[in-house]
Amino acid sequence: MSIFQRIKRYFKRKRMRKSLKVRAYAGKRGVSRFHSSPLVPIIKTIVIVLVVAAVGAGVYFYGIPFAKELLAKSEPAPSATPKPTATPAPETVARADMSDLETEVTIPHWFISNPYYFSGKIIYTSGQKEATAPPSLNNVIIYDIASENYEALEGATRINETNNYFEPLMNEYWIVWLETVGKGGGRILGYDRMTKEIFVIREYSYGMPKLQLSENYCMFVCSTGAKSDKLYLYDLATKENVMLRKYQYNKEPFSISTPSICPTEMIWIDAMDEEIGTTTIKSYKLKEGIAFEQAPYLINSYVFDPITNGEVIVFLNTQRSLEGDLMISISGAQPLTVASGVMNYDLGDNYVAYTKDEAVYVYYWSDGSTGRLSNMNSRAVLASVNENICLWYDITDGIIGDKEKDRDVLKMAEVPFE
Repeated sequence: MSIFQRIKRYFKRKRMRKSLKVRAYAGKRGVSRFHSSPLVPIIKTIVIVLVVAAVGAGVYFYGIPFAKELLAKSEPAPSATPKPTATPAPETVARADMSDLETEVTIPHWFISNPYYFSGKIIYTSGQKEATAPPSLNNVIIYDIASENYEALEGATRINETNNYFEPLMNEYWIVWLETVGKGGGRILGYDRMTKEIFVIREYSYGMPKLQLSENYCMFVCSTGAKSDKLYLYDLATKENVMLRKYQYNKEPFSISTPSICPTEMIWIDAMDEEIGTTTIKSYKLKEGIAFEQAPYLINSYVFDPITNGEVIVFLNTQRSLEGDLMISISGAQPLTVASGVMNYDLGDNYVAYTKDEAVYVYYWSDGSTGRLSNMNSRAVLASVNENICLWYDITDGIIGDKEKDRDVLKMAEVPFE
């Protein structure tokens, strides 16, 4: 081989080796200086962490609020829970304090005995006009509330000057009252308001009959002897009387209990069984002047001084004692307790008035409510009731005859029907 050929082969081999080196390098494409560096894993971890953080932040700040908004739109908004309202207490007829109905009656006489209201007038008995303690009650007075004028009953004459007049009652046509004798006994007197005639209904020897007046009738129990009492019904128009019942006082002590009469009914105690605690009340219905006997009321209680208005009967379950109860029987039903410790009581159109702890109260049987009529800062004693008018004495400064008391103070209230 010549030198020229050798040189040519040398350069040819050199070019081949160079080509092979380039091919060898091109075959290792996944390998570079960067990828072969030891920082590559750390950098990859940092990148992954940053990507994950970015995705989490996006979900938190944008994805969750967006999802809540979608849910809010898809679900109905909850309505506000209504606040519970208290059920109002049922209204009662009576109010606890009814003293705003109270008015004072400016009667000119200082001494006012047994006042009773009828049709805008008050009837009472008295003595001298300005006498704290008159020597006798010798006048029956009718006082007109509207005009404030008064007149003494004409023609009333006493058996003697020491007698007294008590317990007058009045209606449209008649007036009845008692004339008592100092040593005992007396007379029951009547007055015809149309003819102005005074007449004697009956004389009595013992005690003081408790009079009941309704329309043309006067009803009372009168002592006729030391051991007997009789119940009478007197017709004021015809001047006739009927004995309804005779009591043996030693065997029937309830004979001193008063009867009761109203335009539609009259009642009285007929029998009592104290062992089993029952009382039989006799009843007659009244219609156009005719009496019709009814089945008696059988009350499971001791009964004393019953009063009726044809709808209810009120009574005490003891014999005039503060230890007992004031009771009411409605339409013949068994009695309910109105109050305890009652001093006295009377019956109106739709209420019972009574004295308790020196205050005057009214009780409505329609709903069983009770209200105080007399002022909260006063002391009072019930005088009488008729229809919707209640009269009572104000005894805040004592009773007449006390050093601080020189005259009676009379109060009045028109009690609401319902």
